[in-house]
Amino acid sequence: MNERIKQLAEQAWDYVDNHCPYASEEQEMFQQKFAELIIADTLKVATLNMGYTEHQHVKALVSGHFG
Repeated sequence: MNERIKQLAEQAWDYVDNHCPYASEEQEMFQQKFAELIIADTLKVATLNMGYTEHQHVKALVSGHFG
């Protein structure tokens, strides 16, 4: 597994450990947070490699796709 993916998974589990009151909801909360972190990281990379206007377009496309 990619090292960055491992870091994001660890961040997601840390978030779950600090914010999930019920063990039965841990997996769902992890999946949600992990997805959010991957998308945010992807948008950050896109920002570094694109101009502002292009970044806004990509952000709008991604947000529209994932809600």
